[in-house]
Amino acid sequence: MNRLLIVDIESYLYKSITAAKILHQDNIHKNIYYEAYDINKCILYIEDNLNRLMDKLQATDCELAIGDKNNFRKVINPDYKSNRPVKPPIYEVLLQEVKEEYNPISLVNLEADDTCRILYEDKTFYPTFDKIIVSIDKDFFTVPCKFFRDLPNNNLVDIDRDTAQYNLYKQIIMGDNADHYNGIPGYGETKANKFLEFSRDEKEVIKLFEDNGLPKEDYYKNKYMAQIISISQYNFNTGEVYYDR
Repeated sequence: MNRLLIVDIESYLYKSITAAKILHQDNIHKNIYYEAYDINKCILYIEDNLNRLMDKLQATDCELAIGDKNNFRKVINPDYKSNRPVKPPIYEVLLQEVKEEYNPISLVNLEADDTCRILYEDKTFYPTFDKIIVSIDKDFFTVPCKFFRDLPNNNLVDIDRDTAQYNLYKQIIMGDNADHYNGIPGYGETKANKFLEFSRDEKEVIKLFEDNGLPKEDYYKNKYMAQIISISQYNFNTGEVYYDR
């Protein structure tokens, strides 16, 4: 069977910038150095990694996903990812090069991981292919899919619906410092796992928020920060996201 990789390319863009950084010494003032970037090295870094992934996962085709400039999560929560450093100016230059070279797919109002999931679930997109999502992002463990987290010593995993739902509830309860939203105070991974051993019903998770002095709306806000959007929640014509309640 043919195999398609759906790659969240954004992390590779950042890594390629680091890999392509060059240090120049000033010709006159020898104690002054400048940082520069070789775009050709960036593209080569991305190409090498895509080839590596294609070989490792025995894929026949590859499609790249990137995020839209607009992000529906920031409408719900303006603090979402507000702790992230500003993208370096070279990022936009590189992004344009990648768009011209690979024609990555972007969907209105969505992040790259949302687009990856929707392409994975879209039965009209490479309909006869075995699909694998590839990313460095741990959040794909909340999605029922075949997933390869591209970090050392990781293997391809096939995440079932129960496991994905468990991981989603855990993320909702814990929050995510990297994405700048808080969970229930005092609930780290150990305590969240202990709760979910006995209850995986959404009403019970909402009650856990309320029992800890947090309104129901905090549960839903965390849900939409943590949940990677599925094809059933997205309107391709308008870019609208449908929220489950």
